[in-house]
Amino acid sequence: MSLKYSIQDHNLLPKHRIRRNHPYVSGCWSTAIKGIAFRHREPVSPPDIQKAKNDRYDILAVLESIGTGAYAQVRLGVGSDYNLYAIKTFRPRSKKVSHRSFLKSISSEYCIAATMDHPNIIKTLDFSIDQNGHYYTTMEYCADEDLCSAITHGRLTKEEKYCFFKQILQGVMYMHSMGVAHRDIKPENILIHGHLVRITDFGQASVMRDAWHSKNQLCFGVCGTVCYAAPEVFVSTTGYEGDKADMWSVGMVLYVLLYGDLLFTSAKMTNPYYRSFVRQHALRRFSFFDRLEPEVTETLYHLLDPNAASRYTCKRTLLMPWISNIQTLDYYACQDMPEHLKQWAFDLVKDNMYDMYAQSKDGWDDEHKKSEMFAPEARYLIARSAKEPMDLKGFLLFRMLHEETMDDDVMAQAAYCFELQLIPDARGRGIGEFLMNLLEQIGKHWKMDKMMLTVFKANKGAFRFYTEKMGFQLDEISPSACLSHLQARKFDYEILSKSLL
Repeated sequence: MSLKYSIQDHNLLPKHRIRRNHPYVSGCWSTAIKGIAFRHREPVSPPDIQKAKNDRYDILAVLESIGTGAYAQVRLGVGSDYNLYAIKTFRPRSKKVSHRSFLKSISSEYCIAATMDHPNIIKTLDFSIDQNGHYYTTMEYCADEDLCSAITHGRLTKEEKYCFFKQILQGVMYMHSMGVAHRDIKPENILIHGHLVRITDFGQASVMRDAWHSKNQLCFGVCGTVCYAAPEVFVSTTGYEGDKADMWSVGMVLYVLLYGDLLFTSAKMTNPYYRSFVRQHALRRFSFFDRLEPEVTETLYHLLDPNAASRYTCKRTLLMPWISNIQTLDYYACQDMPEHLKQWAFDLVKDNMYDMYAQSKDGWDDEHKKSEMFAPEARYLIARSAKEPMDLKGFLLFRMLHEETMDDDVMAQAAYCFELQLIPDARGRGIGEFLMNLLEQIGKHWKMDKMMLTVFKANKGAFRFYTEKMGFQLDEISPSACLSHLQARKFDYEILSKSLL
């Protein structure tokens, strides 16, 4: 879908927005915001919302609803940068709740979430109010499903489950290091973005430790989702440690990841299944965790410890050998292209394009081509096999051009060279759609299943693409050409180039 569609006649956004240092924003409040899953639904007509001239995140249009909860609705928004955002609009307050209390709760959620800056946590970008008096937050948009949906439909491999679990631990450890307890960790609040998971929904979050304190404060009140809540949440009258309660929830998420079902519906002594679990846990019996590797069983045993004092922390869990050995895709930020990679890219281009240039009027000149390839404004997407990064079994070169610079004859010039058009000023979405469509066509030549290709947008406009079925990843190193190393059997590139015209 072209993003140009969404700009016409749809004005958006706030008359004013709440500042981070708003007087209602200090302290810690518990709210009852339900988990909001980012799921695709039928488009709805975008409302007329007044646009603010000085908004940090100018939203040009609000599109379909992508999630709903008891206290908020999430819709898809298109920003002035043509990126997609999730717009979470809070429903009007209940008559039983004062305006002051309502504003405290939603501004607290925003301020806690806005301080989070980690690849495994959804970024909350802005807090505003529209002309109808509805408060909303602007967040990063995850195009994929939530973890609950992926588990329900059996879409995850064992390796992906372990990889996701490690990323959840990394996100939670960062939260705890910031003095925040999430208090509602569950699969519905964990979104999948390609091979990254992102924790979302800080409606129940609590500040355990302010910047000037060295010791965590206790949390109070029953909150979160019953089947993922720690046992001390239900019985403590003197408060409980929020980070330890989060670790119980993480353990429950791991169990659901591995078994696809809940261990029990609540960690209350009135629940016979939980009582049986407590007895077996005390005797170190693991009948609840059958068919698992011993080290995974040990992890579940320590995370689902009814005694919060001896329950494992994130740091200690991440140090367990089987978890520390799990390979994850790191959040990728745009950086200078390493010299050895520059030479590799140059040699690759020269090997495949020298003959074509040698026959042209200008010929091939090493120094001129290097200065052209590695100019400061140049950006490369380099794909390497995860197992054999330098084993070149196949290669495609994509040069990203705007419409006005498109050369109609380029694709016929060389079997290994494709200069193709992207949507101008929509690189974030355009590259992903473009490469996904292209690689799906390539996949037909290899008779592969439908491939999964995802865009990971990082700092400075960098991207990461990954497709497990083909066993390679694309890393943006520095914006104009894309070297794609495909780990697959050889085929006729010339036939492919003609089929793509």
